Amino acid sequence: MKSIQKKDFMEAGTVVKTHGTKGDLKIVTDIKVKLTEWAFLEIREKLVPFYIEQAQTANHDEWLVK
Repeated sequence: MKSIQKKDFMEAGTVVKTHGTKGDLKIVTDIKVKLTEWAFLEIREKLVPFYIEQAQTANHDEWLVK
């Protein structure tokens, strides 16, 4: 079984803050991103998978993701 390694992924953006009270995150990106069902966040130098329930653009370089 192959383990998940950071070199197998590309950095798409940065979580800058939470948004609201229902679990949304504001993510800033400087590249064109197509969000899928899953995203990996780097937390304490480890990749952690998260299911994306919904995503919408806040403006040209920001996303609100739940």
